[in-house]
Amino acid sequence: MLLALALIAPLAAAQESGSTAAQKPGGAATPDAPESGSAATPGSESTAAPESVSAAPPESKSWWRKSLDAVNYTTPDALATKDAQGEDRGWFSGTWDGTKRIWRDGKYDVYLSGYTWHMPFAYTKQQRLQENHNTFGLGFGKTLTDERDNQYSLYGLVFSDSHYKPEYNLGYAWVARWRVVDGVRVGAGYTLALVSRSDINNYVPFPAVAPLLSIGNNTFTVFGTYIPGSASVAYFFGRISFDVK
Repeated sequence: MLLALALIAPLAAAQESGSTAAQKPGGAATPDAPESGSAATPGSESTAAPESVSAAPPESKSWWRKSLDAVNYTTPDALATKDAQGEDRGWFSGTWDGTKRIWRDGKYDVYLSGYTWHMPFAYTKQQRLQENHNTFGLGFGKTLTDERDNQYSLYGLVFSDSHYKPEYNLGYAWVARWRVVDGVRVGAGYTLALVSRSDINNYVPFPAVAPLLSIGNNTFTVFGTYIPGSASVAYFFGRISFDVK
């Protein structure tokens, strides 16, 4: 999705520049001006001067800037009010304002964890038998859906990890969604979280990022993610969303 946004941006910029060029005047002077041999009157000079100066076309964004804009769209800054997104406020101000909007305007979520599949290439059969696959747990959060049907989420989640010890997660997620049939949607995105585990620095929190895939509707969604490296596991969990009036 991020790559698609980055590729669409140059097309949008090209269309914008094309429409701007089409709106420019066809000539800088009136038809009679070049045929007249007489000196121009003061009145004609005052009208010809502004016509001879063409407006500079809008400066197009670089590929790098368009890519940054596409990535920024997936952050809470995209939800911020115009005042919070002003040039004198900065990205952090917009992100904080967008985060508050998710928490204020989003639907309530209950997270249900979950199942963990330990990859056969990373674990022996004996190790897989010893690991905990039923990583049950519970979480709470809020999700805001934008006008493109993409979702911005804040969540906290606690569940039993592969070693039967509690794992704590506090994070943010963004998912782009596409309708496939009726109210069913598939999605893809990412999550950023602070994670605390017993087997990593004795529960000292550390940052983590992971991809997300989803399928569901506006009420119930199943998510899947893959944790690479030494973990090498696929993790699945569910989310129930509801409004509280």
